Amino acid sequence: EERRARMVELETWFRNHDYIGVKIATGRATPEDYAEEITLMKQHAEELDSLRIEEASALAAEASIHEGE
Repeated sequence: EERRARMVELETWFRNHDYIGVKIATGRATPEDYAEEITLMKQHAEELDSLRIEEASALAAEASIHEGE
């Protein structure tokens, strides 16, 4: 499904950019060095949160339908 594919895409993006937090935490970079990526990360996090909520709602609705069978 399209929603799940987008979730995987965003989760992959996060895995590919985890190093940014490590570099900042260890003092090898500053937030300013990665300002664009951090902004994008916040946007992606909001989108992923929304998709997870939608997915949970869809699964709950599906489970509810199957209970009535």
